[in-house]
Amino acid sequence: MARCSLYSGTPLWTPAGNLAPTSEKSKASRQWFYPYGRSDSAHHNNPTGRVSDGLVQSDFLGSKDDVDASGVNFATAGASAYDSLSRQIDKLSRLVTRGTIEDRDLDDSIGVALIAFNGAGDYASVTVSTSSDQVMALSDKVTDAIADGMFNYGTCDPAANAASDVHNKALNKKLDPLDDVLVLDINSIFSDLARGNYIQGDASGTPQYTLCSNPQDFFYWDYMHPTQAGWNAVMDRLQGSIHDFLRN
Repeated sequence: MARCSLYSGTPLWTPAGNLAPTSEKSKASRQWFYPYGRSDSAHHNNPTGRVSDGLVQSDFLGSKDDVDASGVNFATAGASAYDSLSRQIDKLSRLVTRGTIEDRDLDDSIGVALIAFNGAGDYASVTVSTSSDQVMALSDKVTDAIADGMFNYGTCDPAANAASDVHNKALNKKLDPLDDVLVLDINSIFSDLARGNYIQGDASGTPQYTLCSNPQDFFYWDYMHPTQAGWNAVMDRLQGSIHDFLRN
């Protein structure tokens, strides 16, 4: 029996969200309204709470030819590692304790936990005026929260990029001793693939965005979330390392 943990490094913004659908449009609920989901033929091109025009990273992880995956998604749109990760791990623990997920379901497979880190939530306070000491202190707190979870269960933003680098270095140092953890370097892939394509909206019902006719040709769907094509490109680049990790 192999037990593996799979961590996806910053910047990785909101994956498939589990917040309940809402009839009220807002920035926090926009993933339940058009044009989100418009490229998702698997769900009849309807919005499903995924902050993208279609499928996201966790969907592609389970759909690659060399990965036979099924499971439960505890992700919540806008969640942060420091405030929310432990609660999501507790939800999984309760499902096992109550027998909803049986031990044999875990024993007969490779248990893989994909922890998709929401850098925008934890590092929202970082600006160009934030000192390096403050970034280091915040990074230490956030990466501790992630490491504890492993052990116990158009233009670039230079400040966010700097925080991302500090975060990844700190996290790699803390997770390096763990043989069953694979840290995926999303940051360098995003930097290499990203192109500008920005969409904005409001709560009035009047479109406040310019919607392109070919989202499959762009990396970003809105101001920070990748398109379905963007996530597919990212996961294609990670497929080899994930394949090797799962087979070890």
